[in-house]
Amino acid sequence: MHARNVLLGMIGVACSVRVGLAQRPDSTSAKPVPGAFVGFITRVGEKAPVQSADVRLYWIDSMRVIKDAAGATSLDASIDTARSRLAVSNADGYFAVWRLPAGRYLMQSRRIGFEPV
Repeated sequence: MHARNVLLGMIGVACSVRVGLAQRPDSTSAKPVPGAFVGFITRVGEKAPVQSADVRLYWIDSMRVIKDAAGATSLDASIDTARSRLAVSNADGYFAVWRLPAGRYLMQSRRIGFEPV
């Protein structure tokens, strides 16, 4: 069986991630401000939106670079699924993940009948 559909394309993914520190009015300690990840999904080479695509943000707990004997490098990442988040694109292809804690994320988008991106 071969793929009969085009890959999903992430076009115009606006990383509106605003993560930082906000000052509490009652103390001198700082509190993390949650961020957001918003964007839209279209088909590769087209401007047609992809509806009902899963957008998964996997929270990366730790990551390291591995180098083999030939000198090629790769990444080894440990993912915490309890902190991972999921969103679904709407009829116009837009999605949003709100209240993201500070950290590194691996993003994957997929939909039935398409290859994951």
